[in-house]
Amino acid sequence: MTYFKEVRILIPSTWSDNPSYVSAVSESFQNSDVRIDNPGEDSSFPNINRPYTAKPTFCGSQGLYIHLTPEFVTNGDIANVYGGYDKVLAHEWAHYRWGVFDEYPQPGEQHFYDSSSGQVEAVRCTKSITGTMATSDGEACIVPPDGYPGDNCRFYDTRNSPQTASLMYKQFLDYISEFCDEDEDGNGNERLIHNAEAPNRQNRYCEMKSVWQVMTEHSDFVTSQGTVNIQPTKFVRVRQRPARYVIVIDNSASMFARLLPLRQAIYIFINEVLVDGEELGLVNFNDNGMVISNLTTVNDNTRTTLFMDLPTQAEGATTIGGGVEKGLDVLNTTGEINTLGGRLIVLTDERRKTEPFISDIINTTGSVLIHTIAIGNEVDQNLESLATRTGGRQFLHQDSSTALFDIFSQFGVDLRGASAEELVSEYIANFTMADGLRRITFVRDNTLRGGITIYVGVARELGFGLGSEDHFEVRLESPSGRGSQSRFEISASLFIVETNSQEEGMWTLTLQSKDPNALNVSVLVLAETEEDLTNLPITASGFWATSDLNPPQVQTAFVSLSRGYNPVIVPEVEATVETPNGLKKMKLYDDGIGEDIVQGDGIYSGFLSSLDGTGRYSAQFSIRGESQIVNGARVGVGAAVDPEKGQAEWNVTYEPSGDVQRTITGGSFTCNNAMTCTDSNNYGPYQVNNLRRRDFSTENRTVELTFTAPGANLMDGRARSYDIRYSTSFEDFRSTFASGVTLGTAENDEKPYILSGNPNNPSMARNEEIYTIMFPLRSVPETYFFALTATDGTYISPPSNIVSFNTRPMVIPPTMPPFVGSTTLEPTDNNLLPILGASVFLLLLLLLILLLLLLLIRIRKKEKKTEDKIKAVTDDEHFLGASKLESDTIHRNENRHRYDHEEDETRGSGLVNTGGYSGAENRGKGDHGKDDYRRAHRTDLPNGRDPQIYNDTFRNALRAAQAERGHDLAREAERMSFPNGGFDHDIPANVRGQAYDDGVRNAERQTNYNFLPGNPHALRNNVREAELYQTGGDYNFLAVDSRQSDVLSHAQCVRNLSDYQFLPAEAQQYGDLRMANIEYANSNKNGERIRSTANLLEPSPQQGSRYHRV
Repeated sequence: MTYFKEVRILIPSTWSDNPSYVSAVSESFQNSDVRIDNPGEDSSFPNINRPYTAKPTFCGSQGLYIHLTPEFVTNGDIANVYGGYDKVLAHEWAHYRWGVFDEYPQPGEQHFYDSSSGQVEAVRCTKSITGTMATSDGEACIVPPDGYPGDNCRFYDTRNSPQTASLMYKQFLDYISEFCDEDEDGNGNERLIHNAEAPNRQNRYCEMKSVWQVMTEHSDFVTSQGTVNIQPTKFVRVRQRPARYVIVIDNSASMFARLLPLRQAIYIFINEVLVDGEELGLVNFNDNGMVISNLTTVNDNTRTTLFMDLPTQAEGATTIGGGVEKGLDVLNTTGEINTLGGRLIVLTDERRKTEPFISDIINTTGSVLIHTIAIGNEVDQNLESLATRTGGRQFLHQDSSTALFDIFSQFGVDLRGASAEELVSEYIANFTMADGLRRITFVRDNTLRGGITIYVGVARELGFGLGSEDHFEVRLESPSGRGSQSRFEISASLFIVETNSQEEGMWTLTLQSKDPNALNVSVLVLAETEEDLTNLPITASGFWATSDLNPPQVQTAFVSLSRGYNPVIVPEVEATVETPNGLKKMKLYDDGIGEDIVQGDGIYSGFLSSLDGTGRYSAQFSIRGESQIVNGARVGVGAAVDPEKGQAEWNVTYEPSGDVQRTITGGSFTCNNAMTCTDSNNYGPYQVNNLRRRDFSTENRTVELTFTAPGANLMDGRARSYDIRYSTSFEDFRSTFASGVTLGTAENDEKPYILSGNPNNPSMARNEEIYTIMFPLRSVPETYFFALTATDGTYISPPSNIVSFNTRPMVIPPTMPPFVGSTTLEPTDNNLLPILGASVFLLLLLLLILLLLLLLIRIRKKEKKTEDKIKAVTDDEHFLGASKLESDTIHRNENRHRYDHEEDETRGSGLVNTGGYSGAENRGKGDHGKDDYRRAHRTDLPNGRDPQIYNDTFRNALRAAQAERGHDLAREAERMSFPNGGFDHDIPANVRGQAYDDGVRNAERQTNYNFLPGNPHALRNNVREAELYQTGGDYNFLAVDSRQSDVLSHAQCVRNLSDYQFLPAEAQQYGDLRMANIEYANSNKNGERIRSTANLLEPSPQQGSRYHRV
């Protein structure tokens, strides 16, 4: 049992004071659990007051914060759109504190799925909730052939259901008051039973665990077993007071060369971050702690004095505990109450340690918030504990970095939060340069409305500053060419450039050194923002998932990029990670794949997939590129909208905001395990959590499975192989992946197999994988469940999410009942399935037999008519510039069944061509020709001068006398001027050099063009071994449909005699032409070849769909 013992409400410092307010301790806007703030959205967008939780973290991990708008808090009608305050708070707190996910379908995700009962079910928890299906307009749902409701179909829950779960489903339903739970003993309450089959985020990201199961694994429940004495919740209103900082500086001997960059960073802190009225004290320590300056109110008169008090000398050992004690004393000068709201910033390299140590004073810090900056990797790891135990932040600064500049520029944010006035770090750099010139460019975007301040810190070796500005020069130039000069702050060896220009575009900073010796240069470009709530700047922040890493635990870096609370999309976010032994680059993504939870929410995520030693790691994040501000985005995870009271779905818009550049420092973490922190191969492929099914064809008995490829190390590199399995038992498969059957890659009449895709050749990480699965022919429908694992040869990933589909015949009615109707989705009864399945099958069988009988009668009638017409053909007739043809046919596998094509009588009087494949013999052996020449038109063909259109079979290809365009089949290739089969070789080179990718790989084109058209991406290896021979001055076409994988493998195109030979193949001829060769037909079955005339049909002028004899 858990409950809220105390709630502390932080009152902004701008509000009027009240005697009941107490001073804030460690409370700040940035580290609050719940933020009440403006939505940051255009008011024209629906649901701008939608409550949500910013949660880029994984299942079971705490989120960043809950966001509520002032309108939501103060307007009960708005709260009722989401079910009221109580349900919304329970829903969002479960997201934030216990790390669970939503159980209702999100836009763009599946709303229905095939269940183990064989029925189509709506995505919901529990499955016992009933409801109706309809479109958002209340119309009837359209059901395609695979039995799924259309994309616009939604499930509308019954409003008077007796169910009570789940609060992570649609919390606005009146009867919902509990979370779903597992039915471990089979005797659970059906009103609460978790629906593990539903393809929702809770099941995808939490390995199909119920919400309650994830919650009870949290320490809140693990440590609260037994009776809990629940007390009324205590509400305390605390008010922010002006900030009170004490900087505690290590000036021991080992800090000598570091004092100058430290003074430069503190100069920026005093002059840029602290605002008038705040207080600052200074302490240094070596052998002992010493107070340099007690708390001093900051204003224009005291800033210089405070800076000049900073230490310039370094000597002695390091007593960090003594320094912290003195800092606490400065905050406590007027009594213990005065430490409330106090903050320490502790900097040290802790080389030569003396007592008191950190462990000696860590329990004496009281309510003070402590930020720590470790300089180098030799600092005691207890330093970070000062920050984590008090709610502060921890940073790492290496001598080669500019982290100090950016770190001090961030400290004001932890207190004041995302206020209208803040500093935006556009550019940070650190480098060395001798006598010479260096130019730096940075971009200023249209969301920045304040001035620019640039700090350039210059230091000689051993930390000595420049004695004058004569040896160094700094100039700034605006996009329009307007220049700005710098001023030199000699006490800090800092060059400062300031301008009030708000010009957008590319700025140039020119640095010129006149010193022959190498100088260490640090650059920080800060953009100030104006107090304008209607024009907020694009801001960025970065952080790590954990401050203390213990592999094989995984570390994730996050960058939040937004304008107010509106996400900002950019093409590139990159981290430069400082490790104990060097630098590493890593990319971050906002694509909803792998480590990124929600696509397009402005939070970019990236795994640190390899480590190189124990110690501290830090990162600097760079953001650059053309940006888009997202309006109407579903940020984070949050409560569902009641469709009866609000708009449940809405469109998102993208506002271009130009080229954006930001650079930020993202804190640090430590890796302490001497064995695993030094192992570069701690991780295997990441778990696939976006396995999906698409393009399910009951006609071809195939389905496509798609997912994003993981890497060899989490989401980097390439995995070695996949193990794709299936099962017909969801529960067995869910509990034990090994219980599934591994998919083979060879044809199998007994079980599904992989028709296309190679599990032993994975793609590079983050690329889409597509596998086509073929099913055996079954007499009754069956539900299959699929999942996969990936391996790098050493590690095997956890099983993916499970997808399902049913091989039901296409007997489902064409529409579903409308929303206003009475049909509902009820809990399914498995006992009815065999009876219903058998009844449907028998009905289909009777219909099929009847259709076959009618078809045979019609075929025989056509044969008789066709034979009569063949007699009327003379050897002198020819069309399309054709002479007499060699009569060819094609043999089906080893059975040598002739394919005889026919046309429906409504389309003409029959086909009469006995010689080519542009027509087909009508011998009563089949009717594949019905679709082969579907809607084909043959029009006026004297010597081939007019076009032929082979609709469907040849994908709208046009064959004409002067120009043929084989759209799709020949990749827009043009065929021009071929008198009597010849070819004009003077056509442009880009036409002659046609490339057909896999379709005709390495094929030679001799004398004339030989085309083997087809979809090169779908054909893959189908015609890879095909040979193309010289045709004697004409074209050979072997047309195939893109879905005929492996149908024409090893087929040969042989010489013909100056005419067109077509071998049409229709999609339903799947598997029928395997290993076939084109052979000469034998009219008398003695092997002699015969010649006959190509007789084509043409449509009548009045009825293009009907044929008559030419």
